[in-house]
Amino acid sequence: LSNQELLAPVVSGLQADLALISTSPEAPSAASAASSALPLWPATLPAQVSAVAQLLAAAPQALPLSAIEAAFKGKGQWKKGLPRILETLELLGRARREGAGKDWRGT
Repeated sequence: LSNQELLAPVVSGLQADLALISTSPEAPSAASAASSALPLWPATLPAQVSAVAQLLAAAPQALPLSAIEAAFKGKGQWKKGLPRILETLELLGRARREGAGKDWRGT
């Protein structure tokens, strides 16, 4: 599959949700309203990798892990696997670390 085919299932509203989360830390009511509109964490590993790659590619700046976690809603311990997904994207040349190595940017 080409990169475009892997990114085909676009998660709608990611940029708007991310902007709302990152620009309104002092407004908890806005953040709680945004969490109801957040996309669900995908069930399958390929979809998870694709969703994280899309988020990073759409972000205007490097994102800390906490912002990446905040861009999705889900139950269970899905956040524990996120660092491994980011490292995988880095090895594939689809993400890179910035700053002190704690922020992530799509490539």
